[in-house]
Amino acid sequence: VKAEDIDAYAPKDLLIVTTGSQAEPRAALNLASYGSSHAFKLTKEDIILYSAKVIPGNESRVMEMMNRISEIGSTIVMGNNKFLHTSGHAYRGELEEVLRIVKPQHFLPVHGEYLFLKEHESLGKSTGIHHTAVIKNGEMLGVSHLRNRKVLSNGFISLGKENLQ
Repeated sequence: VKAEDIDAYAPKDLLIVTTGSQAEPRAALNLASYGSSHAFKLTKEDIILYSAKVIPGNESRVMEMMNRISEIGSTIVMGNNKFLHTSGHAYRGELEEVLRIVKPQHFLPVHGEYLFLKEHESLGKSTGIHHTAVIKNGEMLGVSHLRNRKVLSNGFISLGKENLQ
């Protein structure tokens, strides 16, 4: 269901999986807690299944969001529940399944420790992806004539003129 079509369904017929477990400022759940989400509105009939673990340093921000949700009247189910919590990351079999379904021609694992990026690249190769690359933070990847090639970083970061003062 597209976000703009949510109102066409009875709330009892919807399960919304959303971003914002760490109360990130622009994430949908956090915006909904302020009543300013364009995607959906929280009501007292809603049940929030909070399956994430709060990342250290985010405790007060998450608690403030939960308080706002509670003030709306939504029920919040959270805690150490083996039937509710799962990892925030895909398991190897799930990653492999996605790669087999999508069948990309090129593959660049991102976000994580270099060791795990190399493992993810290896998994990609095992599913038949021939063009893969792993780059380190700060490195750039050039794409030319459908071939991957590493581009050496010049050590500068482009901020864009709007960020310069």
